[in-house]
Amino acid sequence: MLTAAPLPTWSSLLRAVARPHSASDIAAPWRGPGDAAGWLSRSAWSLALIALWRKRQTQAASVTVWVPDLFCNASLVALRATGVDLVFYPVTGELTPDFAAFDSLAAAKPPDLFMLVHFFGLPSSAAVAREFCSRNRSWLIEDAAHVLRRSAGVGEHGDFVLYSPHKHLPIPDGAVLIARANGPAQLGAAGIAALGPTNSWPAQLLGLQRQLGCSRNRSRLRTGSWLVKRLLQKLTRRQWQRKHPPFAEILPAQPAQAGPLGLPAPSRLGQRLLREVVPEMETVAQRRKDNQRLWDAMLCRPEVLQGQRVAPAARPEDVDWTPYLAAYRVDSAAAQAITEALQRQGLPVTTWPDLPPEVSSNTQHHANAWAQRHSRLYLSVHQTLRIPQANRRGKQQ
Repeated sequence: MLTAAPLPTWSSLLRAVARPHSASDIAAPWRGPGDAAGWLSRSAWSLALIALWRKRQTQAASVTVWVPDLFCNASLVALRATGVDLVFYPVTGELTPDFAAFDSLAAAKPPDLFMLVHFFGLPSSAAVAREFCSRNRSWLIEDAAHVLRRSAGVGEHGDFVLYSPHKHLPIPDGAVLIARANGPAQLGAAGIAALGPTNSWPAQLLGLQRQLGCSRNRSRLRTGSWLVKRLLQKLTRRQWQRKHPPFAEILPAQPAQAGPLGLPAPSRLGQRLLREVVPEMETVAQRRKDNQRLWDAMLCRPEVLQGQRVAPAARPEDVDWTPYLAAYRVDSAAAQAITEALQRQGLPVTTWPDLPPEVSSNTQHHANAWAQRHSRLYLSVHQTLRIPQANRRGKQQ
């Protein structure tokens, strides 16, 4: 079955239910030496928590947060609710910050928080971003939600690092927030201690949780729905289709709603399942790489899709990285038709992201982000993808 998300094994499900709580260090794949690591349900909550910490430090009514213009609007719900001032900086065609545009932006609104995204698992220009943050006395946030685990070039420069294991592993929720002592802000041990014990971080979001109307019952329902869906996928051979959003951006886009967030604290089921899969991280990484190569072989042939050109996006061989999704370049005029044709074949193809309204309503200023959104398609490469079935489907196109 070609599911968009990885499926847990029967053994991991049984052990997660039967085994008592364990104090094992499940944050080890993401935490570096001297780092503090706290668990939340989503990295969207991690962003909001960092903003609240910065407001507390500066005693300011609002803080300015720089976010790349190629970013998922739904991930900004909690951050927006803290009352921050968002500035969307441009990215290049290579998905790196367009540092040439920063001087004029910083003259108008220097950042309190600067977010650097490691798109699709590839390390970005963290050293240059660190220098920029040092000059502007900004906290540097490395958004590594697309990164499977800590690796070279990721988590080495930021004051904070965000990981989202639930995007990569068969768990209903789970995000790691890393606080580092030697980022550009030089928080040190005292600065990290001022953030409070890591097990208190979800509780520090209680006021925001209430403001957004996130309830315990709704969060439990989300976890239960995740489990039921995965069980049905494992018990049946039916291809459960996702409801795909329209390919084209709607102008003007509306801010995302808070409903999907759930509670800030991770679920007990998610933490127990995570303990079962953490020892398999090396296998997970290798299978994701293998599956990306499989999609490349299937899609990037002249006869595929009646001659429409599908080409892999960046696949650097000199960097050790694990893909979050397999990314492909297509002609923007044919992108919607190609995406919908692959979806009709039952392939787990998506577009990304749902652009923020500030970006989609000003496409001239955010030209590269708009072009990326409308000339790229993505396929799941998760580790439980059934490769033989994928081969059969590829031959039917």
